[in-house]
Amino acid sequence: MEEVSSAEPVLRIERSDGLLALTLNRPKQGNALSPALVEVLIETLEAAESVRLCVLRGEGRHFCTGFDLSELDNLSNGDLLWRFLRIETLLQMVHHAPFPVAAFAQGQVVGAGAADHAAALVDHREASLELPERHRLTLLQADEDQAGQAAL
Repeated sequence: MEEVSSAEPVLRIERSDGLLALTLNRPKQGNALSPALVEVLIETLEAAESVRLCVLRGEGRHFCTGFDLSELDNLSNGDLLWRFLRIETLLQMVHHAPFPVAAFAQGQVVGAGAADHAAALVDHREASLELPERHRLTLLQADEDQAGQAAL
């Protein structure tokens, strides 16, 4: 399992006046969903209080390149199943959150990284979305002024 360093957290969390801003912070790995990142996202969403809007962002070139496959060869079937269940738990939490969740995406947005059913504000010129057909994603195209206003 990936170690979380206090100098480089896998998730940057900012709270301000009802806004919960979450920035995936694994840019060298394309912000792929590692076990540590998924767990801290779940913990943060579970503990969210007095939130009027949650904004998801990705540090670096890509918003999120999906499931982190770096340790796939070392996982048992049970471990792999657990990781899929935890990602599904995260996606359900995003979908059923008691507050709006907006994802500002850039670069690659793949699979689970597309946050199943989450509303995403996407500049289509800078993002490439890839989802299995069974997934739905609502895309709201926003210019820079609209995106800035939505984050406030």
